[in-house]
Amino acid sequence: MVLCDIGNTTFHFQTKNNDFKLFHYETLPQINKQIYFISVNKNATKKLLMYYPTAINLEKYIKFDTQYKGIGIDRQLVCSNIINAVVVDAG
Repeated sequence: MVLCDIGNTTFHFQTKNNDFKLFHYETLPQINKQIYFISVNKNATKKLLMYYPTAINLEKYIKFDTQYKGIGIDRQLVCSNIINAVVVDAG
């Protein structure tokens, strides 16, 4: 299993034993494992899916009920998995 966090400028990949980042303009490596991802960048999502058409977008599995408008899926994921804490996001 490979997890991928697609941000505004990078792809951040993590496996059990490896962690690396690539800028969106870089060529993506060959990965022969199932990829699960979250993304805040539509163009980078399209690129990821061109390289890995079976990658699974986790957004539909994350349910974070909030009145805050515009919260990104990356922040929803963090907030939905903590109890009794303060999340500080500095960008």
